[in-house]
Amino acid sequence: TTTTTTTTTTTTLSCSPGYFSVDEFLSCTECDKGQYQDAFQATSCIECPLGEYQSTKHASTCVPCTSGHFQNQRGATTCDVCTAGQFQDEDAESYCQECDIGQYQRFAAQSECIACGAGYFQNATAATACVACSSGQFRASGSSASQCRECPEGRYQDSTARSFCKQCSEGQYQPWAGASACDRCAPGQTQAEQGMTECNECEIGRYIDSSGYR
Repeated sequence: TTTTTTTTTTTTLSCSPGYFSVDEFLSCTECDKGQYQDAFQATSCIECPLGEYQSTKHASTCVPCTSGHFQNQRGATTCDVCTAGQFQDEDAESYCQECDIGQYQRFAAQSECIACGAGYFQNATAATACVACSSGQFRASGSSASQCRECPEGRYQDSTARSFCKQCSEGQYQPWAGASACDRCAPGQTQAEQGMTECNECEIGRYIDSSGYR
């Protein structure tokens, strides 16, 4: 009796980066979106880390989120956008930063915030706009953008969003800070200078029968 023995030859594959095998390399499977594999002969894929994503299959690397974007989940297929009032100036980040006090950002996906201009302020973080200084107030360029200042005594501002205050004219005065107008000197009083906080009484033997006299 003759016995015949048959030998079966098994062919294995070399799985490239972007692929993996779970059957001892009899077959290769592509890594899914949100995953990657940078090595040959891998048995699994790796989730994209925080701050990165992958939108295609069989990838060997993940893609960093660009400035103005972020990703706080592993295995992501896209990056999220920093919303208005936020920013991110670095790549591959997992979070956005809020605009600081005195700044704003009205658009999404931005890499920086904008300082409030003269005549405007912002006392909250993550703002999408600055607030105009009220009448009686001002904010000069280069000063703290977290608040407006009151016009000092002897000055006023009758408009909003201004960087300066006006002096009270001759024949007028203003004893209070934060005024939107000046008062006229009463009959019997005078003021020949600008920016004053009070009027002067007429000298003995003199009189004024109208208000606002210089």
